[in-house]
Amino acid sequence: MLAAERCAPDVPELPGGGIEDDETLDEAMEREWAEEVGIAFNVQGPLQRFQHVRGFYADDRKEFWIYDQTFRLYHFLDDVKIGQKWPNSEGGTAGWEAIASLPGLSINRAHWCAIPTLLSDFTLETRS
Repeated sequence: MLAAERCAPDVPELPGGGIEDDETLDEAMEREWAEEVGIAFNVQGPLQRFQHVRGFYADDRKEFWIYDQTFRLYHFLDDVKIGQKWPNSEGGTAGWEAIASLPGLSINRAHWCAIPTLLSDFTLETRS
């Protein structure tokens, strides 16, 4: 599952966002999934996890931000149609991509750092 923001439609990223006050990581993840993907979060897992801290300079605000990012891999239990895309509630798009197509996409660089770890235990037998 990848989502693309309205302001950067050619730069897909893993759905996610920040944790709001009085919200757990799990609650934030389900809220962000609803906002960025717009379908039920019917999953098993998490199966894998990747966490890293990175810095980011926001040119438009002239601020340096530190992100402590946690990425999780889940098995989606409903039917999936690879290549299907739809508009999300934030004005962007969401959709399913084949794992084999990921290297050819311009995925958000910070998110691309997580993908090899998330998929490290994912073998050809589990892809079908």
